[in-house]
Amino acid sequence: MLAHETGLELAVRSGGHSLAGHSVTEGGIVLDLSGLKELEIDLPGRAAWAETGLTAGEYTAAVGAHGLATGFGDTGSVGIGGLTPSEAGSASSSASTASRSTTSSQPSS
Repeated sequence: MLAHETGLELAVRSGGHSLAGHSVTEGGIVLDLSGLKELEIDLPGRAAWAETGLTAGEYTAAVGAHGLATGFGDTGSVGIGGLTPSEAGSASSSASTASRSTTSSQPSS
């Protein structure tokens, strides 16, 4: 709301890996979500819920320890918030909801 009310540009940083500079702004507000790294793994459901600051590499290592895998198609240093669809795109989401990305895991070969 602050960015909207003040007219300042808002940049959202997940892993901070944007070569195009989408996670920085000059004179605006940076919402840095890179510290949000919680991961919940539902082994029976073969699913994982990861916060947006977790990198693809951190996620892959954690779920791989349980025999699960998810293909991201990018380098391990990228924050998964920039790779996965989530509620983060909704301006009306609360901070805790906006930090969540849901990723289904498939059995590894």
